[in-house]
Amino acid sequence: MSLRLKTKLLVCFLALIFTYSCNQDKYYEEKIVVDRTIFVYMSGENSLASFCAKNIEAMKEGLNSNTSGLNLIVYEDKSTYSYLWQLYKDKDGNVVQNMIESYNRRNSADKDVMTEMINIVFNKFPAKEKGLILWSHGTGWLPSTNYKVTGDGTLIKSNEYTQLTESSSSVNRPAQYSFGEDSYHSSYMEIWDLKTALKNTGLYFDFIAFDACHMTSVEVAYELKDFTSDIMGSAAEIMGDGYPYTEMTKIWQKKNFTVGDMCAAYAEAYKTIGGTIAWIKTSQLENIATFYSELLSRFPEELDSELASSIQQYGRSRLGLGDIFYDMNDVVRQIFHEDYSEFYPMINCLVPYRKSTETFLGFSIDLNVYTGITVFIPEFKQDIRYHDAYKKLDWYNKVYLKQ
Repeated sequence: MSLRLKTKLLVCFLALIFTYSCNQDKYYEEKIVVDRTIFVYMSGENSLASFCAKNIEAMKEGLNSNTSGLNLIVYEDKSTYSYLWQLYKDKDGNVVQNMIESYNRRNSADKDVMTEMINIVFNKFPAKEKGLILWSHGTGWLPSTNYKVTGDGTLIKSNEYTQLTESSSSVNRPAQYSFGEDSYHSSYMEIWDLKTALKNTGLYFDFIAFDACHMTSVEVAYELKDFTSDIMGSAAEIMGDGYPYTEMTKIWQKKNFTVGDMCAAYAEAYKTIGGTIAWIKTSQLENIATFYSELLSRFPEELDSELASSIQQYGRSRLGLGDIFYDMNDVVRQIFHEDYSEFYPMINCLVPYRKSTETFLGFSIDLNVYTGITVFIPEFKQDIRYHDAYKKLDWYNKVYLKQ
């Protein structure tokens, strides 16, 4: 073999090794397992669209110079195009908003889209801990009442609740979203569809936090209990500015933190403006469900209307959300007062952190009874639309049917 041929073979061999090495480095760089991945899913093609960029900027402000232990990923859907961003600081200390992918006119309130995006993120950015922020409009477990748009642009009814809403008065008609609104597609995500979206990912999250209104109901928590150990959210509304993301991002970069730390940051940010926040431990839900089910067997056939109106609630009546989001603690305290001493320690385990201001959006909050988790009382709200939807929930099947 000539020297020239040997030299050529050696060069080719070395080039092959170098190429393989580079590809391996690229592979492991993309797949490296870090401490945690936080995914913020922004369903923002609605009246909250202007807050998307503001919240992303706030996250960037919270990044420190060493973010190697955190993957901070944001799906931003607010207009014609939606984007998947990675936020980090490079080795020179520069804040980077790297576009991973862009998409054309996706329906962020569609359960299949949510499943797909969650899978993309956590497959591409694996981590020891997984956090999910669900960012949009929200109305807890309530059924949506809007339309979906077909491919040819015609309107179709989204579900069996629409007709009742159309025939009702526009006065005090609820602005209902369940979770998520995509105004271009005129679409909302029912709570059972959110459950399906999370179930189809096959993932279990260290926490799910709702940057959306009215999402800390016991019904929502029970629906999602198999997918996370911890839930954060508000019993009442959340202002358009949303979570204090600069402080949140700082917390996510700590070696250890709890959802209570995140709640405390929210409470501090809104102590003047007003608001409610709570941390729910899903491991405690079965105990609460069993106990509450036994209480309902003794529910009075006739309840004094004055007593019913005195129970703490968090929905504004002028939005059509009155008599829906009752404080679960106050329900038991006032209606089943003889069982309250046994129930209160259980609610403390269920909601280890809760904080509220004394007033918010024009209504008063009794801090002595506030626990940050709500429950619907069908006996108070004789509306078939609500009752039919309620019967679809896991909570109803567990508590009322005692399955």
